[in-house]
Amino acid sequence: MKKNFLQNSNMKEITEFFTDLIIESLRDSHPSLLEIERKGSSNILHRGKKISGSAGYLRNNWVLHHATILHSADLNNLEKSLLARLEKPTLKRRSKYYPTANLPKFNCERLKESTIEVLEKKLRMNFNLHGLTTDEKVHADKLSVDMYSQPSWIFDRKRI
Repeated sequence: MKKNFLQNSNMKEITEFFTDLIIESLRDSHPSLLEIERKGSSNILHRGKKISGSAGYLRNNWVLHHATILHSADLNNLEKSLLARLEKPTLKRRSKYYPTANLPKFNCERLKESTIEVLEKKLRMNFNLHGLTTDEKVHADKLSVDMYSQPSWIFDRKRI
């Protein structure tokens, strides 16, 4: 993938690319979301409140990038789990506090379709959409049990 569109990109540029892609997809699938904006390289705000954040990892010839979109989150629990606070921003990973909000109701299927369309257009490629293979499911389940469900990952963000 890096050879195609990330030839001389760094993680900040890659994150901005994907964040802008999410914004374009949100606007395309939900025209009432014209009041969304990117703050920094990875935050998406709607009317001044954070509705999406992302992070990524770049290594050799591959990129891992993930993002959230808040649409029905328990905002009280979310606020309690944030490392950065308004009164105490964290320097770790340069996190900055933003108040959070859920997106207004929207069509998730249309957002998924729009995201694929925007990705195909930006990357000049077509996606072959299919479910996970058996091997991918087994690997995902193993990662879930061995790492992602472990307290050290959840609370300390440490890999086992």
